Amino acid sequence: MITNFQLDTKAAARADSQTPNIRKSGAFAGQITAARTYITRSGAQMLEIIFVAHEGKANITLCLFKKDGTENFGRDMFMSMLTCLRLKNVNAVKSTIKDRNGNEQEAYLFPDLAGREIGFLLQYAPEEYQANDGTIRVADRVNLVTSFEPSTGLVAKEILERVTKAELLEIRKEHVSDKPLKKLSVSDNEFENPPVKKASKQPLDNIDDDDIPF
Repeated sequence: MITNFQLDTKAAARADSQTPNIRKSGAFAGQITAARTYITRSGAQMLEIIFVAHEGKANITLCLFKKDGTENFGRDMFMSMLTCLRLKNVNAVKSTIKDRNGNEQEAYLFPDLAGREIGFLLQYAPEEYQANDGTIRVADRVNLVTSFEPSTGLVAKEILERVTKAELLEIRKEHVSDKPLKKLSVSDNEFENPPVKKASKQPLDNIDDDDIPF
């Protein structure tokens, strides 16, 4: 048994450097620390973002294109995100990352997104999963409701319409609450083909590049 302990300042700092997961619904202003796109085994193209705010961190996953190559609503959410970042285009760059086991694997990263400040309205959606040791655990999943510009509170629609007073974020916040715990089900895969709600055409659907206010 070890009974004599010398102060290890690095270990002490590590104890306070762990960022907890976001475990509540709400609007969070923070930073994108990493972003990548990848293809699932079924052929759908996904976007994964690691987001860190003062309140905690979250992994946000969007389905950009379904397995048949058609656009999914997640692509619209990504375009909303880029608008709030005032970015007209981003490119995924082929790179190499290490997985949880320390093994290198190929990845397509978005370097232009890393380090960018953004706001996300998130819905907490906890979900059970089976760990490698067979135990049932809870994953702190979140659903992205909308993106917003932290400095102004404006969402993409307001930015594109050159609105100066933010209103939509507060309205949407009123309708967001935590989802009940989703029990484990092997057949569940909500990110592959989530239901797509067809939106009615708005004037903004025909906006020209020259009219983009950034």
